[in-house]
Amino acid sequence: MKLKSFLEKWIEGDLRTGGLSNGTVDSYIRIAKRIEKHYIGYYDVRAITTDDLQQYIDLLMLGGIAPDGAKFKGYSKDYVHLYSAVLNHCFTYAVYPIHERDDNPMQFIRIKKKRIIINLFDKDDDTENLYHIVTKKEIKNIVAYLDEHKRHASTLPILISYYTGLRLGEVCGLCWEDIDMEEKFITVKRSVHRNNEHKCIEVGPTKNGKPRIVDFGETLYNIFLQYLDEQQIIRSTLGKRNIRNYVWETTLRNRKYYYLESTTFKNKKDDIMLTKNINLVCIKNNGAFVNPDMVADACRVISRELPGLEGFHFHTLRHTYTSNLLSLGATPKDVQELLGHADIRTTMNIYAHAKREDKKKTVRLLDNL
Repeated sequence: MKLKSFLEKWIEGDLRTGGLSNGTVDSYIRIAKRIEKHYIGYYDVRAITTDDLQQYIDLLMLGGIAPDGAKFKGYSKDYVHLYSAVLNHCFTYAVYPIHERDDNPMQFIRIKKKRIIINLFDKDDDTENLYHIVTKKEIKNIVAYLDEHKRHASTLPILISYYTGLRLGEVCGLCWEDIDMEEKFITVKRSVHRNNEHKCIEVGPTKNGKPRIVDFGETLYNIFLQYLDEQQIIRSTLGKRNIRNYVWETTLRNRKYYYLESTTFKNKKDDIMLTKNINLVCIKNNGAFVNPDMVADACRVISRELPGLEGFHFHTLRHTYTSNLLSLGATPKDVQELLGHADIRTTMNIYAHAKREDKKKTVRLLDNL
């Protein structure tokens, strides 16, 4: 059996029926479909070796020319880890319970680091600002740009993330009932993402599957009050034309899905049971929910059009939130809990990018000795 055919068998026999979250399953299926199109997909499952798989992983990571002549440009380490995880799960399934192989050839695979070539005599300092920290002025420029180009629906998600560090899916899944305006905290318990296989917007749990409490300050409190007033005015103006958002439930292959649907009572679909009306925070002027893809697209436009924000994407706001808190004296443990990281090393190693001025202040502490 070819690997491409066995991947399909693994998807139906193991992946869909396993305990992984719907988001992870959707992501793994997307990667499996890519592997099926690559040259490795035409290798025999029983004959494929560790050397074959190591060569494939190296091509994904480092780039190069495949045995069939296809060119690989090289992906990020995190993206290659997804490929490795899919292949590892697939070959584990081939060993047991299918007994298609006696061993898992992925167990010895290493994901190599890309070699960084440094010009030892280059005078340019390109080591600074590897991760951009968005300033208050830049946030104002972003809001002004979105307002000028009629992309108002993306403004509130960006502001919420800047002041809370929430992920894009978490922001788009936020309901007004999740916000305690009196005590000024948010209960983050769901996330919204596109299910590419079913071509729907799905509502699911957060990344680590656990709800968390995220406190916020006066600035975001006032922003929430402003948008609450605006949304009430819009609802009263539109009346029956106001679109409402519902979650409907379905079960496929013993796996439960919750899909987000925007509709009015007039165009309500007869074949869909809309089980729950949800009062989302981030909505368009007509009341419909804000699609995460639309916000991501707005961020790409900002990256292209606004000077100084080249390479900007929504996750930059999460990096900024973390770095700002740590540079202002927040304890790493508190920041970890606010971000919802299972491991504090993720907080420190990935998201904590010290600013140049903060590092200068740190080393000046030695002057007090």
